[in-house]
Amino acid sequence: MSYGYLVRKRKPQEETIREKAINEARWTYWRGISNAWSKYTHDNPRIKQAEKERDKAIGRTFKLYLSEDPNYNPKLFFKAVLKAYEDHADKVASVWKDFIKEMNKLK
Repeated sequence: MSYGYLVRKRKPQEETIREKAINEARWTYWRGISNAWSKYTHDNPRIKQAEKERDKAIGRTFKLYLSEDPNYNPKLFFKAVLKAYEDHADKVASVWKDFIKEMNKLK
C-alpha cells in the first residue's frame, strides 16, 4: 500500500505554514530595527526636523492628490510620496551610517 498521496497532500500545507513563519520573522526583524533606530535617534534634532518635513510633505501629497483631484492618478501620488521619502533619506543618511556602525559593534 502506498502512502505517497498523504505526503503530497500535506506538503502544500506545510509550505504555507513555513511561509507564514518566515514572513512573521521578517516583520519581527524590521520592527526590531525600527525600535533600535527610534531609541538611537530619540534626542537628535536633525532627525526630528527631517521627520517633520517628511510628514508635512506626505500630508501635502495626500491633500493634493486625494482630496482635490477627482481624477486621481496613482502614479503621480506614489511618485510624490516616494520623493518625500527620498528627501528624508538624503537628510538622515549620515546618521544612519553611524547607527549601522554602532549596531555592528555588537556582533
